Amino acid sequence: MDADGSNRRQLTHPGRHQYEDSEPVWSPDGKRIAFRRWNGTAAPRDKRAIFVLDVATGSVRRLTPWRLDAGDHPDWSPDGRRILFRSAASDLFGDIYTVRPDGSGLKKVADFAPKIEVLSSSFSPDGKWIVFSRTGRGGLPDLFVMRSDGTKIRQLTRTARWDSASDWGPRL
Repeated sequence: MDADGSNRRQLTHPGRHQYEDSEPVWSPDGKRIAFRRWNGTAAPRDKRAIFVLDVATGSVRRLTPWRLDAGDHPDWSPDGRRILFRSAASDLFGDIYTVRPDGSGLKKVADFAPKIEVLSSSFSPDGKWIVFSRTGRGGLPDLFVMRSDGTKIRQLTRTARWDSASDWGPRL
């Protein structure tokens, strides 16, 4: 829709197909939307995957295999060449991956399963870093950063509160 709420257009039609589409995020060029699809009753049941929708054509492409159970707010790299996401190997325990918007180049960036709870993640505005939340103080999530290749992990917060839903913020 337009910023004023006019010209609304439904892009996916999950009600007809027994799945739920959520967590949409625009590509840097504004031509595509990455989102998470959860199969509530569709096969494979109760699995999630990352999809990309071409806004102009309406075509939808699944990027990740259902076995990864991908979720938690996909994030585009600033150059639009990679999409960052978390797999949910078992509930909140998982790993951080990237994939190209055409579904190729699936790459595990950080391996935390099965002992470390990993939540959302986000690219830095220059694409060189990733902020993410994972098990920290007292078993609750804290914020961490790492290079986009998964190296140089560094803890940012050490609180007794729940630090999650990390997002680097707008790209300039």
